[in-house]
Amino acid sequence: MNPTVEWWCVSTSATTTRFPAALAVRHTSSQPERKSVYRSSMLQSVATDEMRGRMQGVFIVVVAGGPRVADLWHGPAAAAFGPGLAATAGGVAVVVAAIAVVARYPEFWRFRPSRG
Repeated sequence: MNPTVEWWCVSTSATTTRFPAALAVRHTSSQPERKSVYRSSMLQSVATDEMRGRMQGVFIVVVAGGPRVADLWHGPAAAAFGPGLAATAGGVAVVVAAIAVVARYPEFWRFRPSRG
């Protein structure tokens, strides 16, 4: 959603009972931009010059492809079990997968970027 449209929604609903909902929409829709800045900053500060192009390629694949993989899961699961259970199961699956990756590759957990 366009930030101008979002703030218009918030300002026009300030006198109604929908203000908390409009404010929540404004807050949650700004999160992807913030996360994008953090991801890009980490990628640029941690990756060496030799690895930056490869890392950027992986970054594009994950950012562009990750949500599509989730769509493949959530669509049929929501049709079969309902959207709430499908979303919850997807979130639990991500947490379990992250724990499994860290358990298998503990160097991910121990990694700290060099300063300098």
